[in-house]
Amino acid sequence: MGRKVGAYAVSNALTPGPTLSGQLQAGEFRITPRSRGSLQNRIEVSSDLLNWSTLTNYTSTDLTVQILDPNAAASNHKFYRAVAP
Repeated sequence: MGRKVGAYAVSNALTPGPTLSGQLQAGEFRITPRSRGSLQNRIEVSSDLLNWSTLTNYTSTDLTVQILDPNAAASNHKFYRAVAP
């Protein structure tokens, strides 16, 4: 009777999702997303954390990207999130 021997390697190859930072300047909210890889991402905006709409789509790169929300000052508060596929 033979003996089965094997070795297995498990790797977590998940790419970290995008993160956001932002600041309000001259009535515009400047969003700086950071992510790895060349992925299609989107920035969504909400006024109530329940209903979200797409502000813009972008492809992540190693370069710094800034996204503007020119309507930020028109609301008392807004929430932003980055969504990766």
